Amino acid sequence: GHAEVVREMVVPVFEGDSIVAVLGVGNKETDYVPMDIEIVSQMANMAWDIICRKKAVDALKMSELKLRESNTTKDKFFSIISHDLKNGFVAITSGTELLNEPEELTIDEIREYSNHLSNVVKNQNKLLENLLEWSRVQTNRMAFHPENFALADLVDSLVMLLTDQADTKNI
Repeated sequence: GHAEVVREMVVPVFEGDSIVAVLGVGNKETDYVPMDIEIVSQMANMAWDIICRKKAVDALKMSELKLRESNTTKDKFFSIISHDLKNGFVAITSGTELLNEPEELTIDEIREYSNHLSNVVKNQNKLLENLLEWSRVQTNRMAFHPENFALADLVDSLVMLLTDQADTKNI
């Protein structure tokens, strides 16, 4: 039988001083000449450049997607915070308007409205403190040190906050 001639060439692809890939070609009927080696080397380097650009484009797309998601999350967060702040100020405004005409209120009603206003102001202040603290953590101006706490206390304070808001809305 007739023996098949197999000639092969392997060309390294360099990035700086490191070999990052290897391109192999084969089955040429004649020996490779220096021009063949140069052409294959150029092709290997172009292929590597294309691969690197593709990876960079993919990384940029992923980064852009994460940035969009982050912006959407922040937009939702600020919408919620704005709503909570607005509700608190509406409660403060309506409460102070009621207290502006004390002659129409009983002492118990004045105490009730005053107590409610005090709670709303405390909650607004706590909300602003939390928002400022969150902002400092986000901008690395404050170290983040998570700690354990009594969940029941937090739930109780949230129930109180939501109860005040529900009472304001007659819910």
